[in-house]
Amino acid sequence: DIDWDYSGNVYAYGGSAPYELIKLNNAGIMQWVYSSTVFDTTDYGDFAVDRNTGNAYLCEGFSLDSLGARVVKINSMGIQTGLFPGNSLLGEIWRIAFNSCTQKGVLGCGLHVYEACIFDTNLTLVLPKIDSLNFMLDIALLALDDSNCYMASCFDATPAFNVVIKYPLSSLVPAYRVEDGFEFWERAGNTYNLANGLNGMAKSDRYLYVYDGARLGKFDPSSGAMIKMVPVSPDTFMCSGIAVDACDNVFLGTL
Repeated sequence: DIDWDYSGNVYAYGGSAPYELIKLNNAGIMQWVYSSTVFDTTDYGDFAVDRNTGNAYLCEGFSLDSLGARVVKINSMGIQTGLFPGNSLLGEIWRIAFNSCTQKGVLGCGLHVYEACIFDTNLTLVLPKIDSLNFMLDIALLALDDSNCYMASCFDATPAFNVVIKYPLSSLVPAYRVEDGFEFWERAGNTYNLANGLNGMAKSDRYLYVYDGARLGKFDPSSGAMIKMVPVSPDTFMCSGIAVDACDNVFLGTL
């Protein structure tokens, strides 16, 4: 995974466990390396950067202990300055996103009764009980704008039609939950590149986009209604990525 800040620095996170976060300046020169030894499994989670400050937030996909998955905060010098030690109701944290304007982030979870929660720069978490109807529901995709959080969920260890969920950040009470026509799989039943490691959701000012490597879906963010679905590649779920600019030009990656 990669991210960037407003000073022109680029951050890359991944590799093999313990996963490493590296920072490159705008000339491509490595500034530092942080190793995520605080995490106790090889299940990759996600990371996000506060583009104003250069602080990074790393989440653990799954934790072996009863405390739940962890989140760490790394400052712009590569030093760990914060730790969310876990919560028994957050067994998995597969996705993370941060809004540099509001200084709030969202965790996309799994396994237990919490689908999502908001966190602040002190890693203080707000834990609303979103939905416990689908045990082991994982959040596979996540995107933010200034007012709302958009997610795509997946069910258990078998393919099923996913749903797109919209949460206003003021409450994290679902505004809608609609089928999206995709079939993302739950992480526990698959290898990394078939599930939660996929970067397959992006939000512009006007539209929400969902991508699985083979198809690109365009949605109305106000209602969740699908506007268009177009084929892209025969290779579904192959380490795909998506980005969208302010003019709704969509950029896709596939392997």
